Amino acid sequence: METAGYFKLAEDLGLEYGWGADQTFSPSIYSLLTLSAHLTKHIKLGTSVTNPYSRHPVIHATSGAAIDELSGGRFILGLGAGEKSAIESLGIERPKTKQMLRESVEIIRRLLKGEKVTYDGELLSLSNVKLMFQPRRVFPIYVGARGPKTLQLAGEIGDGVLIDVCDPTEGKIAIAETNKGIEKAGKKPGETEIISAVSFAVDEDPEKAKNKVKWLAAVIAASVPQEVLDRHDISLSQIRALKEHLGKKGTHDIEPLVTKEMLETFTLAGSPRQCVARIETMERAGFSQIDLVIIDTVHENIQHQIKLLAEKILPHVK
Repeated sequence: METAGYFKLAEDLGLEYGWGADQTFSPSIYSLLTLSAHLTKHIKLGTSVTNPYSRHPVIHATSGAAIDELSGGRFILGLGAGEKSAIESLGIERPKTKQMLRESVEIIRRLLKGEKVTYDGELLSLSNVKLMFQPRRVFPIYVGARGPKTLQLAGEIGDGVLIDVCDPTEGKIAIAETNKGIEKAGKKPGETEIISAVSFAVDEDPEKAKNKVKWLAAVIAASVPQEVLDRHDISLSQIRALKEHLGKKGTHDIEPLVTKEMLETFTLAGSPRQCVARIETMERAGFSQIDLVIIDTVHENIQHQIKLLAEKILPHVK
């Protein structure tokens, strides 16, 4: 439940957004955001991201609307396909993720408008479903995306797009795909917010910050398409070594196998000055917001990073 306290600290220090991850076997993100809504007054509160498999879209509509009411209209629903392995471990199939996202977003918006919804989709169906209360508004839905087709869909149907990318080269490629969907929907330039969600660590000692995220850089590097690796001079032999280590030992002692290229492509970490420079490159790539996902598990360390972010990074970026 410490997440709510972090959002309160972030608000007190002048930050504008609090994004909470929805991890299948962690405390409920909606419970955490409910508490956060009570503790805060101004900061916007969002899921980054939840999914339409482990919770039905109707549950996202009712839970999100409740938090939106409690917070005075500060809730944002971040919705993506979800983590395949976690969802399937529950015995839930995860078919046709793009179609599932499209149908879910449509259902949620119709319910929030107060409609009685009968829906016969390819994956979802409803029969005369209407919320038993009037939502405050149709809250924004930001779609989480990675691959080209999902990015296009996100641009088409999302009020915003959350893209898990830390590198400006990859960012420009992702934004170009997103813009295809925005154009298809006939939306105006700038109408859809495009956000870079980055795995982040900051410390006065840059090596200490980088060591916090090396394990995650390894996990990401081992799972991305070959064309991404080729663009950043990450060799097949390096990836084979990562996968072999991950298969035998997990992330334990994997740091020596993580190269500078992996670290800089898949994470954003370093001293405050280094982080400012990296954030500026992402802004120049075309992102309207940078969602900094702090990678740490120690309470005091997270608080310290939030303070460094507010005091030594934000004053130097837009």
